[in-house]
Amino acid sequence: MTADMPSLATAPTLLALGLYMIVTSVTPGPNNMMVLASGVNFGIRRTLPHIAGISLGFGAMVAIMGLGLGTVFERCPELGSDLAFTCVELRVKISVTKEDLVRRSMTSPSSCNSSSPLPLE
Repeated sequence: MTADMPSLATAPTLLALGLYMIVTSVTPGPNNMMVLASGVNFGIRRTLPHIAGISLGFGAMVAIMGLGLGTVFERCPELGSDLAFTCVELRVKISVTKEDLVRRSMTSPSSCNSSSPLPLE
């Protein structure tokens, strides 16, 4: 660390990060719900890569923000707005695609015999 940059590895900062990680790992958010559904449908062995991916992704997100990506967003606020708009656009696209898949599965004659609720054609 240079003289003008304070160290972020202080006890209060690490305590706050640790508490944040504990809370986010046990609250019923989307990742926990996806892992629950995957575990029920496919078993624990086939769900372990999903769990590992969530853990690695969360760790990477914290590391990237800790390495300074937050400063980039502070200096270029329009980048944050562009990213938010892109995320909304992606969510709409996913929801429309999912709705189309559900509609096709409901009208498909083989949907009653299928073990998969959403056929991916």
